[in-house]
Amino acid sequence: MKTAICVLGAAATLAFGLTGTATAAVNAPETTQTKRWECQKPQGKKIKVTWERANGGDWTWLSYVNNCSESKAIRLYFKNTEGITYKRCVVAKPKSTGRKSLTDKYDSISKVTVTNTCSG
Repeated sequence: MKTAICVLGAAATLAFGLTGTATAAVNAPETTQTKRWECQKPQGKKIKVTWERANGGDWTWLSYVNNCSESKAIRLYFKNTEGITYKRCVVAKPKSTGRKSLTDKYDSISKVTVTNTCSG
């Protein structure tokens, strides 16, 4: 019952526009994406990659949790306004976590993949 009251209270606050920040957050486009890939070793483990495009900025946050026992190459593919694709690659060491800020001048991330190496 307490949860229903809290939800109604938040909805009422947003409906009457008493908190501009909350309204902006509700209406903001989804900018964070997460994908998971299976590890080759050990089986059953995964690498999780999350990326977030800065709203109106020229950079992208990249976070990862690599539960694999081998290094993984995280490839990000960016597209510019002319449709030309550019590639950035970040290496995730075995059994590690990390967060990186990637500066770019491109419009959107078109694809993210995880492979064993950055070459190719």
